[in-house]
Amino acid sequence: PDSYLDLQVCRGAEVPVLVQERQIDIGIADIIHAGNLDCIPLWQEQIYVVVPTAWGLDPPGGTVDLDTLLDRPMIYLPKSPKNAGIMVMKEKSVQKNLLITSDGDTIMSMIEAGLGFALLSKRYIVACTEHIRMYPTSPPIFRTIGVMVNSLKSLRPLAKKFVVMLQEYEM
Repeated sequence: PDSYLDLQVCRGAEVPVLVQERQIDIGIADIIHAGNLDCIPLWQEQIYVVVPTAWGLDPPGGTVDLDTLLDRPMIYLPKSPKNAGIMVMKEKSVQKNLLITSDGDTIMSMIEAGLGFALLSKRYIVACTEHIRMYPTSPPIFRTIGVMVNSLKSLRPLAKKFVVMLQEYEM
């Protein structure tokens, strides 16, 4: 029926798969994963470098030049290989130092233990302890969050209304 929307929470790289398989009508995630889906950008999020306090990093101007981290291990989620931060670091040829983990909480624990750094959005700032620091990158890295659908033209009426509401909402 078209009288309700079913909301699900899943990881960003899983969203376009669920949309393509028609398990969900609308996906909201980093549009870098959208592939051939119709996509409407909604907002941009800045990516931050997250490091252990024990590294003693005290960046000039409060921003971190990623070139200063090329010899350090980077921690990331394998299901997000197109993450904006990972793409930047792969361009800098740091593949040899990549540590892979399964979820954001594990990433934060690994950073806290001094095992490496990560490039994450600001939503992880709530998990920062006194053993972890977050800094903007220089130059800044952003990701674009957007709505993904198989076809904007064939969306159910209620789904179309929801997309319009998302577009009007100020983030």
